[in-house]
Amino acid sequence: MRLSPRSVFLLVLVSMMSMIVWGHVDAKADVPARDTRNVTKAATTEPAAKAAAKKMSEDELTCGQEIAADAEVPEKLGRLMAHVATNMEVHARWAATDPRGTRERDGLLAIAREYHAMADAAMRAAVAMRAMKDLPQTPHDPARLDRAGQTRWMREKIALQLEFARLLVAHAEVSKRVLAQLESHADGAAGVGAEAGRPPTKR
Repeated sequence: MRLSPRSVFLLVLVSMMSMIVWGHVDAKADVPARDTRNVTKAATTEPAAKAAAKKMSEDELTCGQEIAADAEVPEKLGRLMAHVATNMEVHARWAATDPRGTRERDGLLAIAREYHAMADAAMRAAVAMRAMKDLPQTPHDPARLDRAGQTRWMREKIALQLEFARLLVAHAEVSKRVLAQLESHADGAAGVGAEAGRPPTKR
């Protein structure tokens, strides 16, 4: 089954948002339970314990605050998708100046529409994430956390993130080479590779 660009983007976005919440839960799950075996000792240290708990609560971000802080992820993805879509539209108009470029124009414009849809979805997600900043904290029961399952999920997520990062860097390197060629032929008359002045439309 082949996924559309929009579906791939949404899967990546859901994965990133899920990571934020689960990372917050894991941190809480690691807090040791209070020792109640010595009630007298616990009673004498109650003020100090309350002060420490209050301090930790003040320093710790809520789930909503963590999600809001990571709104830059879909925002930057959205900006990239919109930027690439714009160039696809420019290239489509260029291709259409030749009668043989009709299919290329139509194909690029169809892809550009999907890229714009991904950009719009990303920006909406960023707005929704920032709107959670003031959401009150919700108790998370450590006993209900599937730590083994979450560990497996986190390993796979990290692998996917690194793979995606390498892909983006590789595409950026190609774009840098094309940019250098374009700048060395500023008048657009000299050839860039096999075709004069061709900008990267699929990167």
